[in-house]
Amino acid sequence: MNVLDLGFKNYKETWDLQKKIVSKIQNGGFDNTLIFVEHNDVFTFGKRGKTDTLNVKEEILKKLGFELYTIERGGDVTYHGPGQLVVYPIYDIKSHLVGVKKFIMNIETVIIRMLKDFGIDADSDEKNIGVWIADKKIASIGVAFDMHISFHGAAINVNTDLNKFNYIIPCGLEDKGVTSILKQTGKNIPLDSVKKGVIDNWINVFNEKNIRYIRESDICKENLPG
Repeated sequence: MNVLDLGFKNYKETWDLQKKIVSKIQNGGFDNTLIFVEHNDVFTFGKRGKTDTLNVKEEILKKLGFELYTIERGGDVTYHGPGQLVVYPIYDIKSHLVGVKKFIMNIETVIIRMLKDFGIDADSDEKNIGVWIADKKIASIGVAFDMHISFHGAAINVNTDLNKFNYIIPCGLEDKGVTSILKQTGKNIPLDSVKKGVIDNWINVFNEKNIRYIRESDICKENLPG
């Protein structure tokens, strides 16, 4: 499995990069890839996302500096921005012989175990995808598939400004709230620590044995060395 840490990168550029990796995996010669990234302020609408999940008009959000995109993933509207760790698994789910439901459950398990390492007790919800602490979501999950290759993924609120969620009805759930690692622990946690926790638990949950750290420039190469 490849691990690609993009640091801070524009949403649209990262979206395009995901599609490029999907194509490379489909054409063979490129491994499953786990992307870490922190985005600019952006709201994305999934297949169920409608503008009636916004609490203010799109024009106002754009004037405030937010970008808005309608994308392929499942789910409703969510927010990405500074202080949030976004994890995009570009993954051939057939390589692990798991279906869509199991794949999403595995992602939830990775995040739940990672949070446990920080002393946070979180859980999944049978009715609502994501990772929850009581009725507050700490990580949202929305995945799309091109044939059997996944893209998009999970957004973990680490040191996120939760006030920015007030502009939307997160995931279209009016009776639910949001929280973060900062809110739960009272500590400003470095994103690199969360990335390490995700990788460590991903290796265990998905039974990965060979991890290769790559750079964005490697995406342009035909193949990576074994």
